Amino acid sequence: MAAAALLSLALTLNPAVTSDPTGVSPGPDDLGILATVRARAPALSAAEAVRWAHTIEISAHERGVDPRLVLAVITVESGFDPRAVSPVGARGLMQLMPKTGRQWARRLGIPWRGPRTLFDPLANIQIGAAYLAWLQGRFRGRRSLALAAYCHGPGLIRRLARRGALTQYRLRYAGKVARAEAALGRRFRWGSLTTG
Repeated sequence: MAAAALLSLALTLNPAVTSDPTGVSPGPDDLGILATVRARAPALSAAEAVRWAHTIEISAHERGVDPRLVLAVITVESGFDPRAVSPVGARGLMQLMPKTGRQWARRLGIPWRGPRTLFDPLANIQIGAAYLAWLQGRFRGRRSLALAAYCHGPGLIRRLARRGALTQYRLRYAGKVARAEAALGRRFRWGSLTTG
């Protein structure tokens, strides 16, 4: 969906909207993403919610990642708090470590202004979605391993997997993300802005 159509949706602020005044009908994912962002981050302005939703949609689709997975990772990692910092130093919506953020920002052509770059929600989403897609490829689509690597680091998970030493503890994160993704599916009827 075009950014202009999402912006029109946000500016109308009508939860029952199913198409915008320009005649462009948003797809089910577009509205589900926007509804999720609005529900999880109610303090955002309409324009900010649209920018986040559009960035999630575009970043996910460009990388071949389900946008619901990106939303679930954000839910688990930061609870939609763009200023979140973990005890180990991961930052932003998708809780990226500065070293990983810098590496992926460079790959994506995103200007790196030090670790504070990760507090920019749009940059964080773009970097996080790209990193998640890369992990899915590296672990050949084995989602639980890719998600464990997102949480614990790909080197550690690869070493443990080779030795057959992956524990439920290391895979627990994948279950948290799967539950968050399922909850998103139950909570929102994708294709409308109404919550279920």
